Amino acid sequence: MEDIVLLIPILAVPSMAAVLIAFSPLGKALAARRGAADPDPSLLVKLDEQENRLIVAEDEIEKLRERVEFTERLLAAPVPPGGGED
Repeated sequence: MEDIVLLIPILAVPSMAAVLIAFSPLGKALAARRGAADPDPSLLVKLDEQENRLIVAEDEIEKLRERVEFTERLLAAPVPPGGGED
């Protein structure tokens, strides 16, 4: 499970960077230089959906990271004598 959680940011960051570059002035200039036509509107809709899914996944990863940090702090806390039971 940890491998999958680590793999998501590794894939998400370059993918997001590629999307941002593709729609930046630099990406548009490179497309114009290659003689590329305007993208198909249906592809833009799909790209927008994928971007939204990526944002949701990044939010979920951040929440999981916070939970792991909390759990690590909880486990690292010293246990009082008597096991902490009243």
